[in-house]
Amino acid sequence: MSGNIREASHFDQIIDLVFDAVLIIEKGRIIFANHSANALLAGHPGTSVTDAFVSQFLDAPSSDELKHQAAALSADTEESSNAFYLTVHNSDGVTRFTEGRVRRLPGRNTSTVLLILKDLSDQKKIEDHLLQASKLSMIGEFSAGIIHEIKNPLTAIKGFLQLMQKEPVINREYLTILLKEVENIEKITGELLYFARPKTGCFELQNLKSISGEVIHLFQSLAAEKNIRLIIQYDNSPHQIMGDRTKLKQMFINLIKNAIEASFENSSVHVILKGNGPSESVSIQNRGRIIPEEIQKHLGRSFITTKETGTGLGLMMICTIVRDHHGKINVVSNETSGTLFTLTFPRAH
Repeated sequence: MSGNIREASHFDQIIDLVFDAVLIIEKGRIIFANHSANALLAGHPGTSVTDAFVSQFLDAPSSDELKHQAAALSADTEESSNAFYLTVHNSDGVTRFTEGRVRRLPGRNTSTVLLILKDLSDQKKIEDHLLQASKLSMIGEFSAGIIHEIKNPLTAIKGFLQLMQKEPVINREYLTILLKEVENIEKITGELLYFARPKTGCFELQNLKSISGEVIHLFQSLAAEKNIRLIIQYDNSPHQIMGDRTKLKQMFINLIKNAIEASFENSSVHVILKGNGPSESVSIQNRGRIIPEEIQKHLGRSFITTKETGTGLGLMMICTIVRDHHGKINVVSNETSGTLFTLTFPRAH
């Protein structure tokens, strides 16, 4: 018996050397945590999180995702789940972004799982810097469309001011139109500044129909240059998710911009929103240059791209934003149907 105790203690010491956080969870309660898990959840490796409920360290979407992944494991298999992402809040109030995997433990009941968490916070900081650089570069790329949007109200303002110069009495109707056009310019420049400014994530109720519509309007001029039609389709669902509006807008900008650039002239880009049970899906489909199968496997990594002068940061930005919103992404690209990006997010109720 003493030999078994010493052996168990020896195994614990070995697991404590593992860099990733290792936890055993039974009915939601932590019954074992290695040093890395204590450091991640408690903020210090010397403070134990054993006997605490794992949900107290997770935000609501992460807690739900962990339950879903654990429930999806088959009771008669010891295979681990696919990687998923959890946002962890430790006892000191520090937020860490992690990649998780769960698996059943042999000889234990189905309510007991092994959870392994890899801290990706430092990697995410690097990604955020790259995304900000890519975002500013993108503003320069579609600046022609922005200038066009500002030029129209400026032309109207100039015309009405010239008319007012010739009239002896101030025309109140002209003033109303002028004010409306100034407000349009203010809105466009405000959106641009809001988009360009780096921000910390703020998850609120967002309407995908509204965000995608704004982005499509922004790209109408670019699409018209290539004789490409931008078409948005949606059903009667609310199309609402919890998310960061700026990041979701970045996601749509990258997807639609890429679809336009890859499309044949005189073709269409379709943006399709669908509600399906607990999920909301966004599909962007175009007919044009396809993505080779070997590149599809590595989409989302920097410098993986089909463009001769591309960096792959745009696709990396898309994958990162989808991941941050607890979503999933699927790509189908072939000569028959063109390229279809499908993004799936948890629906907000």
